[in-house]
Amino acid sequence: MNAPSLMTLLADFAEFWSAHTPADVVAARLGAVEPAPAARSLRVVRPSDPAWARAQVAVDEDGSAPWVSLDPADGFSLTLDELHNALGEPSEIMRIYWNEPERVKFRYQRNRFCCSVIASLGDDVDTGERCIVEVLVYRERPTTP
Repeated sequence: MNAPSLMTLLADFAEFWSAHTPADVVAARLGAVEPAPAARSLRVVRPSDPAWARAQVAVDEDGSAPWVSLDPADGFSLTLDELHNALGEPSEIMRIYWNEPERVKFRYQRNRFCCSVIASLGDDVDTGERCIVEVLVYRERPTTP
């Protein structure tokens, strides 16, 4: 259900990151930025899209956003199959600690823009089915040939 919403955001992120849009602008475009005085290099956002419960936008030293984290809202489940259909074959990320969530990584590419989409898996509290509990979109810096 969230896959179309995520794909729209990925297209927006491609535009933001290609235009070197500041992290504060990215956060404001996602929704209402909430005060987080202790988090100087992080913007906490209450997204305007009801499919997402919360977003976090990281701020690096030059003011840009190297990554954005999105938590699906209750009632808007996102499955691994949906991500697989939208983004292709994932690769599994090795766990370092036993209590880390299972995570898979996808790549999203549009024109010259590329990012990693890392999905953390968990169990839906209502149905017990496997679902995505967090999506981390990490910008990959372009490489020069």
